[in-house]
Amino acid sequence: MRKQEYQTRTSLHSRGEDRKTRLSIWNDQKNEDKISSEKAIEIAAEVYGEIKGWGSSAADIVAIFSPYKNNAEAMSMIRSAYKKSYGYSMDAHIRSDFEGEELKSIETVIKVENKSAYTKVPVGTDNAFAVVTSGGYSKANSFLELVRLVRIAEDKLIDAGYVNIEDRIRILRGIYYGTEWSMDYGKEKSDMRNHAFRAYTASTDNPANPLSILGESLFKALKDTPELKDGNRSVDFGHLIIGLEARSSYSSREVNLPTILGGVTGLEASTWIGDLGGGAGMVAMRRIKEPGVHAKEIVFNGSGHDYGAIVNLEGDIAAYVLNRDKTEKDGPSYPELKKFGYISDSLADYLLKKDNKTTSTDWNERVRIFAQMIGAKIENNAIINKGDLIAAITTKLADFGGLYAVIRMYSSNMVSEENYKEASKHILGASKEVAETFVDMLDKCVKNPSQPLLATLDPAPSAKGQPYGSLSHVSSASNIEKSFYKKSEQIQKQIKKWMK
Repeated sequence: MRKQEYQTRTSLHSRGEDRKTRLSIWNDQKNEDKISSEKAIEIAAEVYGEIKGWGSSAADIVAIFSPYKNNAEAMSMIRSAYKKSYGYSMDAHIRSDFEGEELKSIETVIKVENKSAYTKVPVGTDNAFAVVTSGGYSKANSFLELVRLVRIAEDKLIDAGYVNIEDRIRILRGIYYGTEWSMDYGKEKSDMRNHAFRAYTASTDNPANPLSILGESLFKALKDTPELKDGNRSVDFGHLIIGLEARSSYSSREVNLPTILGGVTGLEASTWIGDLGGGAGMVAMRRIKEPGVHAKEIVFNGSGHDYGAIVNLEGDIAAYVLNRDKTEKDGPSYPELKKFGYISDSLADYLLKKDNKTTSTDWNERVRIFAQMIGAKIENNAIINKGDLIAAITTKLADFGGLYAVIRMYSSNMVSEENYKEASKHILGASKEVAETFVDMLDKCVKNPSQPLLATLDPAPSAKGQPYGSLSHVSSASNIEKSFYKKSEQIQKQIKKWMK
């Protein structure tokens, strides 16, 4: 780094120029100098000279390091130089400087559609570089760290030519669902599920595999962070990102999937209906041998990770609420992606506290907003059409749950005409119990927005009914596979027609 640049910046600070001006110069320097390992020692010396000249505030530390945070060797030397200069670690300095204070923000230069723009990125009490370790990137353990991982990934994708935010959403979704390199495929090894996720998101092909762009360390860190808890709040990022992709497509958002799921859209199937309907399908399967098993026990395990677990539903709700069009009154809106330009900025706006006490308005009102999007009518902080809402949701859950049970029994070696027909007699009752519990959860949170999204209602198991839906028409394993792929191909053809 040139001495003239150092003197210029020091002079700017002494004249009282704002941080935006200073960061602009730093960004210009980052673009001019392609940081290499040979410059790491020089960088370490110069940045600490600047920090000392500016009074060593935590915000300045974070701002000054921002251009170099992805250069592992430079950051390692910077940390070492810091400890030698001050006698304690940079991380400890950042934490202590913010201790007891309100959350601060710094202005960071970002790229938006190949243009420079400024945005505020909350820093908080967390270490700004916590996601970067000596061994590479690590999984996120807080909302802030998730935001930073996604920001770093987006910068790399933009540098590789993926400037369009919709493309970046699809690529990140592929880390979790619908591809052979996804978290879901690694666990399930199911081509059927991949076909289904492509149908849900109205995708006619796979997104790009970002492994070579992100590098193994960052790719793994993201893949290892499908869901996380931050204090008493939680979110499933995998559910959020696939839902956001589905919301970005008119056909996924507005049109019921043809021939396969009745009255369910791709957005619904990839988020809350998929989670709760899958749970209802599992209840129907279990009731073949355990007719007295409760839906709440299977679907709404408060500390679990499947079906109606809190973290899943929070991700589903976020997929509907994030970047919503506030003028749209009925149903989910197309996400206003250009409002921020970065997925990570949208996440920060929704997830991060604006000070140490206050969450965003959309977070505080997320359950009310979501409930209205799926058909709830609210007056005096209460859902007043519970019966109609439960009936509508029950049908959707039964339609999806039947398909889920077909696929799940196929992969669990439970294939027999008798099993399918027996499960089909339980699917409608199980779906109604799940719908009743879910609407009760929503209603309680509408009444008290600070209340966690917990299931308290526990309906008694329903009596066996008449055969219902796709489960009642299956006779063999080959029949399942042929039928599924045939219907999947029909959906893909229909999607292509819609896109034209």
